Amino acid sequence: MFIRRSLFVILLSLALGAPLLLSAQNSVGSKTEVFGGYSGYRAGGSVNGVKVPDFTDGWAGQIIFSTGKWTGLLVDVNGHHNSSAAAHDLAVGPRFQLPIGHFSPFAEALLGIQHFSLKSFPTQNTPTYIFGTGIDVRISDRFSIRPFQISYVNTVYTPAPAGSQNIAFNGVRVQSGLIYHLGLPAPEGEVSAACKTDQSSVDAGMPLKIDVEPKGFLPSRVLRYSYASTGGKVEGAAASASVNTAGVEPGSYTISANVADNGKGKHRRKASCQATFAVSAKPAAPAPAQETHAAVQAVPAPEAQTTAIPAAAVPAAVSATQATAAPVVPAPEAEAKAVPLLTASSADTASATQTAKVQAVPAPVTGPVISPTTSPATAERTSSVNNASNGNVSAPVETAQLPLRANRFGSIAFLHDRKRPTRVDNTAKAELDRYADALAASPDAKGVVVGYATAKERAVKAGNKKAPNLAALRAVNTKDYLSKDKGIDPTRIKPRAGHGRKTVKLWIVPAGATFRGAGTKAVNEAKVKAIPRVALKEKKTAHKKQVRK
Repeated sequence: MFIRRSLFVILLSLALGAPLLLSAQNSVGSKTEVFGGYSGYRAGGSVNGVKVPDFTDGWAGQIIFSTGKWTGLLVDVNGHHNSSAAAHDLAVGPRFQLPIGHFSPFAEALLGIQHFSLKSFPTQNTPTYIFGTGIDVRISDRFSIRPFQISYVNTVYTPAPAGSQNIAFNGVRVQSGLIYHLGLPAPEGEVSAACKTDQSSVDAGMPLKIDVEPKGFLPSRVLRYSYASTGGKVEGAAASASVNTAGVEPGSYTISANVADNGKGKHRRKASCQATFAVSAKPAAPAPAQETHAAVQAVPAPEAQTTAIPAAAVPAAVSATQATAAPVVPAPEAEAKAVPLLTASSADTASATQTAKVQAVPAPVTGPVISPTTSPATAERTSSVNNASNGNVSAPVETAQLPLRANRFGSIAFLHDRKRPTRVDNTAKAELDRYADALAASPDAKGVVVGYATAKERAVKAGNKKAPNLAALRAVNTKDYLSKDKGIDPTRIKPRAGHGRKTVKLWIVPAGATFRGAGTKAVNEAKVKAIPRVALKEKKTAHKKQVRK
């Protein structure tokens, strides 16, 4: 009778709860739960040779206080009756549970008191020990069902007369019922997001920064960001990102951002926003100056045409031009002779032997490569006749070509993570983000990242062939971050290794320049592989694999 009634109650609970379970959504946890339902009890003992009848009519109640995802504290109260006896229990103890979706298997261990009364025998209060297991099934935010719970109940009974031997009761209790969830989180409000760019218009090839400000999300939730743009490539997946406008045609574009938290089902919150920006044509570089002129002070011979031959102190060849008569202003600079290749406009100077003093001043030079220009020169010329004239002379100056060279951008340090001495940490990311923006702004330039290791680290490598090359690893990890997280073409970045402090130095090599890298050598990327920026446990596994290689 006891077993049949217990099974009937369990099957009835499953039948009533199944439709609700199929339509239920993922729910959030509550702080307090209240259980109530049916309880059947078999005492499992005899008094004076008479077996205690099964208690098929009973009730059960519990209050469960959640102390964590897997633990709780409960108070258990139940009562059982039949035609010849009654048993009531009050117990407390810990509860252990394992939430898996809608299901939550659990186990509990309780200590309490049982009030037992049997007709024709005295009533007794005796200690009781209860060990049980069961399963709860969530059907909504507010309700769960407990299709079954089976518990072992141990207690003792001492029949009259006083001093008789205790009788151990090894009982079984079966329960089923409904759970009501209290203390649910407050309803979630509306969420939103606001997008803002640091510039409304940029030149083609220049980076654009966008910031997203989420509003209304619960502080305990983890937010994830995603971006899309009608022009340019978006780099980054955090609250701030940048748009690479290299190769984008002039015009107006829109960037969209989406924010979502890690809530489950209907509790997941999402928001989106947009911002517009304009891309203008990249301004053309100014044309280099082709010719400059300077006034030349010359002595006698009005309207004389002369050809100047430079002395050793003059850094360029000076050619003759026409000179216009003007007062004489002596200049004690380098002396040159005027060769009478041209006929003077005055008869008294036509056959005169003429001399000139020339001061050559190179024109200002801009840019790494300078074409031949005409440098201004000041000259004083005298003739055998006492006539004075001043004139302007244009002197072409051949200037030397300045070589291009690599530029040092900055450096990052590897000082904070002793367990992972080659990991690119969050402190280094800020500098690498600036470096990536600089490379994006100069698409023709190359990047060189040089990793360094200390003498102590090199000594470890020398004593153990299997030890990792920390200098090379720092360089390839830096390149890995720039290419995977910042979207820089990996073929533009060359890793090298050297000796020094625990750093990586960053270089930008313009088109046409060569990185000489004295004291460094290229890293063989076929042998030295980057270690991803992952959690510590995963990182240890990846690092061990790298060491084995």
